[in-house]
Amino acid sequence: MLKYYKKSIFILLISFITSNCGFHSIYNDKIINDSNISLNAIKISQNKDKNEQRLRIELEKALNPEHIKIKKKYILDFDIKKQTQIIIINKTGASGKNRITLNVKYKLKDMEYGDVISSGSVYAKDTYDVQNNRFANYIAEEEVERGLLRSISQNIRDFLIRDLNKYEGQQED
Repeated sequence: MLKYYKKSIFILLISFITSNCGFHSIYNDKIINDSNISLNAIKISQNKDKNEQRLRIELEKALNPEHIKIKKKYILDFDIKKQTQIIIINKTGASGKNRITLNVKYKLKDMEYGDVISSGSVYAKDTYDVQNNRFANYIAEEEVERGLLRSISQNIRDFLIRDLNKYEGQQED
């Protein structure tokens, strides 16, 4: 009887090891590596606002981390809207916790043909505790904004990969 259980467990273990569950990643390395060439060809528009400059820097890191110089074929325009809300009021009536929401509308265009390749809106929100020290509040707000912009830049990058692959696939047909 014990021999039968050992043999059954051994067969079951071998079947688990040799079988495949069918999992495969949505964003595999081939798609990302193929699209890196296209991502390097994106020129990001210059903006004057502090958060727009920060987002441009984050997008440059996300789209072209190796800083490869190639001829730009696409231009990315974006606009940021910031909203700050008081979500907790303390006993004295002052703000105890604030929520920052950043909404970014973006548009990627082909520089040669003027086609809109990708457009959309991405938002992110986070909170921070309000302190009695104004400088501490300023630093907390800046750090929250930096984190939100980093997250938004990664989301925009993912959307651009998807839409550039579709667009370039249509161009080849």
